[in-house]
Amino acid sequence: MVNASWLANFPGSKAEVLPPELSDHAPLLVTVFAEMSPGRTFSFLNCWVASPSFMQVVRDGWSGTYRGTCMYQLFRKLSDVRRGLSTLHKQEFWGLTKKVNEVWSNLKGCEHSLMIQLDHSDLIAQESVLIDKYRKLKTAELQMLHQRAKVQGINLNDCSSKYFFARIASRKQQSIVGQIHTRNGELVKGIDKVNAAFVDFYEDLLGKQTPVSELDTDFIAAGA
Repeated sequence: MVNASWLANFPGSKAEVLPPELSDHAPLLVTVFAEMSPGRTFSFLNCWVASPSFMQVVRDGWSGTYRGTCMYQLFRKLSDVRRGLSTLHKQEFWGLTKKVNEVWSNLKGCEHSLMIQLDHSDLIAQESVLIDKYRKLKTAELQMLHQRAKVQGINLNDCSSKYFFARIASRKQQSIVGQIHTRNGELVKGIDKVNAAFVDFYEDLLGKQTPVSELDTDFIAAGA
């Protein structure tokens, strides 16, 4: 219902269709939230799977041992996997477009040198390595862009187009939760109130953190 200009100026807005009551038309209530949700939500990027370190990161995160309910243990393990994947992203996929451009520049320089020294074995080997590296990085970059925009038909020339970035802004807008009904049926609006409602729900589901006395192994051993 809105264009790219509206999304850029009012990214935290939501529209609600109200009952028409005595009117022939249903009024539309537009709410523009003062502030966006803090931080970034976690999104699984398909390009991570191509990393040689991916499976080990998942195993390490999933192998943690925790005491508590099954739901709490699942939550902690998923949190560990998330932290591991975030670290993997920063190490291998952060600034991907910049890395692609750097490798492409190095590849062009190498090929330019090969035009002068056709039989240079080191340059030939370097060219092969750079081509392989460029293909892998470019594939990961396109995969990430496709996933962010949810447009599978996009090509290399479209990656910097207004349409592409408008699609990303539209997807981001859809992920914003500006209002929610609580379990009591109350409608709460605003980022802060919505966040508080989620916290209350999961505290009831998972329980609150309470101090637990450590097991005195020496005392138990002495009693045995």
